[in-house]
Amino acid sequence: MPPGPGHRGPVLGDTLLLDITPNPLLEPDPADPSERRQSLVEYIRSLDVLASLPLTRVHPGHGEPIEDPHGLIDGMREHHRARSEDLAARLTTDGKTGWQLANEVFSGLEGFDNFLAVSEVVAHVDLLVREGRAEPVIRDGVTFYRKI
Repeated sequence: MPPGPGHRGPVLGDTLLLDITPNPLLEPDPADPSERRQSLVEYIRSLDVLASLPLTRVHPGHGEPIEDPHGLIDGMREHHRARSEDLAARLTTDGKTGWQLANEVFSGLEGFDNFLAVSEVVAHVDLLVREGRAEPVIRDGVTFYRKI
């Protein structure tokens, strides 16, 4: 239900959701379609901006108002840190593809859920690459991610 007249707090769309984290999709960069957008990196920046604001109540795109946005932001940051650490532990010096990593983390998926899983894994590996803990290596046209 959208906020009515006199509501208190900003409307954030799907940036913050009570029960799930938004999925960072693999997609082209709008500024340069030959490059891939790093949507989780962008999302973390958005969380940083929100964390700096004096928020007390926000309205998500779906669901009830969020009464503790800073607690939720902290929880989302922790979720992404934990997922990145899990993936860092799975990387090898030879490297693994996003598909291989997604199958290790999310087993038994079917259909479109496979795309969502690969998107999430690659997005978290992007964070590891930015931290200097992983690197992409292209072999035979396929991107592998290896630990440094």
